[in-house]
Amino acid sequence: MQDLGYEQHNAILNLGSLAIFSFFYYVKLVFYFFILKPFVYLTNGIGKGMQRSMSESLFYSEILALSIEAYIEFLISGYLNS
Repeated sequence: MQDLGYEQHNAILNLGSLAIFSFFYYVKLVFYFFILKPFVYLTNGIGKGMQRSMSESLFYSEILALSIEAYIEFLISGYLNS
């Protein structure tokens, strides 16, 4: 059997990179809702293009990528446990 690079069989400890990427995703969400949206509202539309592109990125591509990565990591950890 080929070595997959995991040092242990614990599923929670094998999800280290997922926690880091999730943290950065939530930092972007906080920036979007508490800084960017009020800024665009208060300045009557300055930065509206950035807001639109960031909302598409956050709510369509990044959440999907995190979900797929988590699913694959759980599959690998489950396979190592069996």
